Amino acid sequence: MNWKSIVLVITALSTIVYTGMLVVQNRMLRASPDTMFLELAPVDPLSLFQGQYMAIEFSIERDTHELDPDSNSQDTLSRFAVLVLDGDRVGKVSEFLEGNPSPEARRVLAGNYKGQNILFLNVDLKRVTGNKYAIVLKQKQFLFQESQQDRYARARYGYFRVSYDGRCSLEDLAGESYELLSR
Repeated sequence: MNWKSIVLVITALSTIVYTGMLVVQNRMLRASPDTMFLELAPVDPLSLFQGQYMAIEFSIERDTHELDPDSNSQDTLSRFAVLVLDGDRVGKVSEFLEGNPSPEARRVLAGNYKGQNILFLNVDLKRVTGNKYAIVLKQKQFLFQESQQDRYARARYGYFRVSYDGRCSLEDLAGESYELLSR
Protein backbone atom coordinates (compact mmCIF):
# COMPACT_ATOMS: atom_id res chain seq x y z
CA MET A 1 0.00 0.00 0.00
CA ASN A 2 1.41 3.39 -0.92
CA TRP A 3 1.47 6.57 1.21
CA LYS A 4 -1.57 8.18 -0.45
CA SER A 5 -3.72 5.11 0.20
CA ILE A 6 -2.75 5.08 3.88
CA VAL A 7 -3.67 8.76 4.27
CA LEU A 8 -6.99 8.16 2.52
CA VAL A 9 -7.85 5.20 4.77
CA ILE A 10 -6.89 7.13 7.93
CA THR A 11 -8.97 10.11 6.82
CA ALA A 12 -11.99 7.92 6.06
CA LEU A 13 -11.74 6.11 9.40
CA SER A 14 -11.35 9.40 11.28
CA THR A 15 -14.45 10.79 9.58
CA ILE A 16 -16.50 7.70 10.43
CA VAL A 17 -15.37 7.74 14.09
CA TYR A 18 -16.05 11.49 14.45
CA THR A 19 -19.51 11.20 12.89
CA GLY A 20 -20.31 8.22 15.09
CA MET A 21 -19.30 10.17 18.21
CA LEU A 22 -21.61 13.04 17.22
CA VAL A 23 -24.51 10.63 16.70
CA VAL A 24 -23.92 9.00 20.10
CA GLN A 25 -23.72 12.41 21.84
CA ASN A 26 -26.97 13.57 20.25
CA ARG A 27 -28.77 10.32 21.13
CA MET A 28 -27.60 10.62 24.73
CA LEU A 29 -28.92 14.20 24.85
CA ARG A 30 -32.29 13.14 23.44
CA ALA A 31 -32.49 10.36 26.05
CA SER A 32 -31.85 12.77 28.93
CA PRO A 33 -34.77 12.92 31.38
CA ASP A 34 -34.06 16.56 32.31
CA THR A 35 -36.28 19.07 30.51
CA MET A 36 -37.12 22.72 31.00
CA PHE A 37 -38.94 25.63 29.43
CA LEU A 38 -37.35 29.00 28.67
CA GLU A 39 -39.53 32.02 28.08
CA LEU A 40 -39.39 33.40 24.54
CA ALA A 41 -38.83 37.06 23.84
CA PRO A 42 -40.93 38.51 20.98
CA VAL A 43 -40.40 36.49 17.81
CA ASP A 44 -40.46 36.93 14.06
CA PRO A 45 -43.28 34.65 12.84
CA LEU A 46 -41.94 33.83 9.36
CA SER A 47 -39.31 34.67 6.76
CA LEU A 48 -40.55 34.11 3.25
CA PHE A 49 -37.06 34.46 1.81
CA GLN A 50 -35.47 31.75 3.94
CA GLY A 51 -38.31 29.26 4.25
CA GLN A 52 -40.55 28.00 7.01
CA TYR A 53 -38.87 28.89 10.27
CA MET A 54 -39.25 31.19 13.21
CA ALA A 55 -36.45 33.47 14.39
CA ILE A 56 -36.40 33.14 18.17
CA GLU A 57 -34.82 34.80 21.15
CA PHE A 58 -35.20 33.88 24.81
CA SER A 59 -35.86 36.29 27.65
CA ILE A 60 -32.77 35.06 29.57
CA GLU A 61 -30.66 36.47 26.70
CA ARG A 62 -31.95 39.98 27.40
CA ASP A 63 -30.93 40.03 31.06
CA THR A 64 -27.44 41.22 32.00
CA HIS A 65 -25.41 39.63 34.76
CA GLU A 66 -22.59 41.22 36.70
CA LEU A 67 -19.57 38.96 37.00
CA ASP A 68 -16.48 39.17 39.18
CA PRO A 69 -13.95 41.85 38.17
CA ASP A 70 -11.36 39.17 37.27
CA SER A 71 -13.64 38.12 34.39
CA ASN A 72 -13.30 41.57 32.78
CA SER A 73 -10.32 40.61 30.65
CA GLN A 74 -12.41 38.69 28.08
CA ASP A 75 -15.28 39.76 25.84
CA THR A 76 -16.77 36.24 25.71
CA LEU A 77 -16.82 33.64 28.45
CA SER A 78 -18.11 30.10 28.85
CA ARG A 79 -19.83 29.33 32.15
CA PHE A 80 -22.30 26.90 33.67
CA ALA A 81 -25.52 28.67 34.55
CA VAL A 82 -27.54 27.35 37.47
CA LEU A 83 -31.18 27.52 36.40
CA VAL A 84 -33.86 27.28 39.06
CA LEU A 85 -37.03 25.66 37.73
CA ASP A 86 -40.40 26.84 38.98
CA GLY A 87 -43.43 24.55 39.36
CA ASP A 88 -44.05 24.67 35.60
CA ARG A 89 -40.35 23.85 34.88
CA VAL A 90 -39.61 27.36 33.57
CA GLY A 91 -35.93 28.10 34.14
CA LYS A 92 -34.53 31.34 35.57
CA VAL A 93 -30.79 31.99 35.90
CA SER A 94 -29.64 32.09 39.51
CA GLU A 95 -25.83 32.08 39.33
CA PHE A 96 -22.83 31.13 37.20
CA LEU A 97 -20.13 28.54 37.87
CA GLU A 98 -16.64 28.33 36.35
CA GLY A 99 -16.98 24.69 35.26
CA ASN A 100 -19.24 21.66 35.27
CA PRO A 101 -19.80 20.88 38.95
CA SER A 102 -18.84 17.46 40.29
CA PRO A 103 -21.58 15.17 41.66
CA GLU A 104 -20.68 16.26 45.20
CA ALA A 105 -20.81 19.96 44.27
CA ARG A 106 -24.21 19.36 42.62
CA ARG A 107 -25.53 17.85 45.86
CA VAL A 108 -24.25 20.83 47.86
CA LEU A 109 -25.80 23.29 45.40
CA ALA A 110 -29.10 21.39 45.43
CA GLY A 111 -29.08 21.67 49.22
CA ASN A 112 -28.49 25.43 48.95
CA TYR A 113 -31.66 25.75 46.86
CA LYS A 114 -33.76 23.93 49.52
CA GLY A 115 -35.65 21.42 47.42
CA GLN A 116 -36.06 23.55 44.30
CA ASN A 117 -35.33 21.81 41.00
CA ILE A 118 -32.14 23.08 39.39
CA LEU A 119 -30.37 22.34 36.12
CA PHE A 120 -26.87 23.22 34.94
CA LEU A 121 -26.64 24.73 31.47
CA ASN A 122 -23.37 25.39 29.65
CA VAL A 123 -23.75 28.90 28.19
CA ASP A 124 -21.68 31.48 26.40
CA LEU A 125 -21.60 34.97 27.86
CA LYS A 126 -20.86 38.09 25.85
CA ARG A 127 -19.72 41.34 27.40
CA VAL A 128 -22.33 44.07 27.17
CA THR A 129 -20.52 46.75 29.12
CA GLY A 130 -17.94 46.88 31.92
CA ASN A 131 -18.30 43.68 33.91
CA LYS A 132 -21.88 43.02 32.74
CA TYR A 133 -22.49 40.03 30.49
CA ALA A 134 -25.49 38.61 28.62
CA ILE A 135 -26.20 34.97 27.81
CA VAL A 136 -25.97 33.98 24.15
CA LEU A 137 -27.82 30.77 23.23
CA LYS A 138 -26.83 29.08 19.99
CA GLN A 139 -30.39 28.22 18.96
CA LYS A 140 -31.72 31.19 16.96
CA GLN A 141 -34.23 29.49 14.66
CA PHE A 142 -36.95 26.89 14.94
CA LEU A 143 -37.82 25.05 11.73
CA PHE A 144 -41.36 23.80 11.16
CA GLN A 145 -43.47 22.22 8.45
CA GLU A 146 -44.78 24.35 5.65
CA SER A 147 -48.03 26.26 6.32
CA GLN A 148 -47.83 25.78 10.11
CA GLN A 149 -46.91 29.38 10.96
CA ASP A 150 -50.31 30.09 12.61
CA ARG A 151 -49.76 27.27 15.10
CA TYR A 152 -46.31 28.55 16.10
CA ALA A 153 -47.38 32.20 16.31
CA ARG A 154 -48.82 31.26 19.76
CA ALA A 155 -45.38 30.20 21.03
CA ARG A 156 -44.38 31.63 24.41
CA TYR A 157 -41.76 29.12 25.59
CA GLY A 158 -38.99 26.97 24.20
CA TYR A 159 -38.99 23.35 25.41
CA PHE A 160 -35.43 22.10 25.98
CA ARG A 161 -33.83 18.79 26.83
CA VAL A 162 -30.69 19.23 28.97
CA SER A 163 -27.90 16.70 29.42
CA TYR A 164 -25.76 16.13 32.51
CA ASP A 165 -22.81 17.89 30.87
CA GLY A 166 -24.83 21.09 30.31
CA ARG A 167 -25.63 20.74 26.62
CA CYS A 168 -29.18 21.54 25.58
CA SER A 169 -31.38 20.93 22.60
CA LEU A 170 -34.48 22.91 21.65
CA GLU A 171 -37.06 20.16 21.16
CA ASP A 172 -40.26 22.12 20.60
CA LEU A 173 -42.08 25.37 21.24
CA ALA A 174 -44.89 25.66 23.77
CA GLY A 175 -47.91 27.91 24.21
CA GLU A 176 -49.05 29.98 27.17
CA SER A 177 -50.18 26.94 29.19
CA TYR A 178 -47.02 24.91 28.31
CA GLU A 179 -48.69 22.74 25.67
CA LEU A 180 -46.18 21.58 23.07
CA LEU A 181 -47.11 22.99 19.67
CA SER A 182 -45.72 20.22 17.46
CA ARG A 183 -48.14 17.65 18.82
